[in-house]
Amino acid sequence: MKVRPVPVVVTAVALLTSLVGCSDAAERREAATEAARAFHAAVAQRNGARACAWLARETVAGLEKAVKLPCARAVLTQDVARLGKLREVRVAGDQAQVAFTGDTVFVGRYETGWKVVAAGCRPRNKGQSYECLIARG
Repeated sequence: MKVRPVPVVVTAVALLTSLVGCSDAAERREAATEAARAFHAAVAQRNGARACAWLARETVAGLEKAVKLPCARAVLTQDVARLGKLREVRVAGDQAQVAFTGDTVFVGRYETGWKVVAAGCRPRNKGQSYECLIARG
């Protein structure tokens, strides 16, 4: 059963309020990028359970509510584009925006590590507003 994607608007400013310089900024960029790549790899391999393990708890809840399926099935109904080449990683504290040529992924650092907060994101307005297929509810 193919379920229509449910777009959600995400404002980059709400997720990234300011760039913060820290000694571990490179480590945070790497960890955020790895979370985005691991999530996309799981989706590409059609492994919904593993993909959902990379999602933040509130993102799982938002996806399940929007699609009305358990996360492991719901995540595979969304037409999330392939990543493509890494363009830019912006880190602000415990949040990051990881931009690839095929997708922009928003991630956050939690007690359990870096998790995807929103994926399948495309800019709506220059530099600010994003429409995301998978996002917190």
